[in-house]
Amino acid sequence: MLLAIDTSTALSSIALYEEQVWAERTWTTRRNHSAELLPEVEAMMQRAGLSPRDLTGIAVATGPGSFNGVRVGVTTAKTLAMALSIPIAGISTLKVVAYPHFDGEQAIRPLLDAGRGRFCTAVYEKRGDDWIETEEPRVVAPADLQAAVERPTLFCGDISTKLAAEMRAYWGVMAGVASPARGARRAGYLAEMGWARLRENRGDDPAALQAIYLPRPPLPRVRQDSEVVWPCASEGV
Repeated sequence: MLLAIDTSTALSSIALYEEQVWAERTWTTRRNHSAELLPEVEAMMQRAGLSPRDLTGIAVATGPGSFNGVRVGVTTAKTLAMALSIPIAGISTLKVVAYPHFDGEQAIRPLLDAGRGRFCTAVYEKRGDDWIETEEPRVVAPADLQAAVERPTLFCGDISTKLAAEMRAYWGVMAGVASPARGARRAGYLAEMGWARLRENRGDDPAALQAIYLPRPPLPRVRQDSEVVWPCASEGV
């Protein structure tokens, strides 16, 4: 049985997986990752009638995301893997967001809330049967994305209804935006990816596994009402 842990942002998620999702829990933790994670894991395993010794692997979202959230998730996963002598697979949080959309053909740009109007983002594109990260993870302001669409692209992740409407108005048919439910980050996706990795013996060294932390650029320009400036559809790219 594999345990998946994702505490990259205020939205936390855990799952149990063995050929299928056996249990999954997603909740908003805000800044209480360290206090809430292990009790949630213990409660889920108890409901499933499992003990830590029943675990055969760990999958963990390695970021980017909030510094504290990523640190808690990665540290907990590494500690469990070493204490139980089981393999671990670390997977980019942005790839977890993009994963449920890998059944299409258009480029995928996941967005993770980085605070103060900024987003962590990357781009994934299909190459043959594989999805390749074609733009390295970085932190951007919404206005910085206006030149980021050069081909049909699907945006997914932490996108408000307001921002989704502005994106559609600005880019038209060049950009799609996943619905809130389909764009949500779930540990079940992380678990499925980790399960495949570990079955192929492509786990990570728990001692060497590192979280992904991104440098923060200057804050975006804001209006007097503190709303992030998003380019109007009439302004062009």
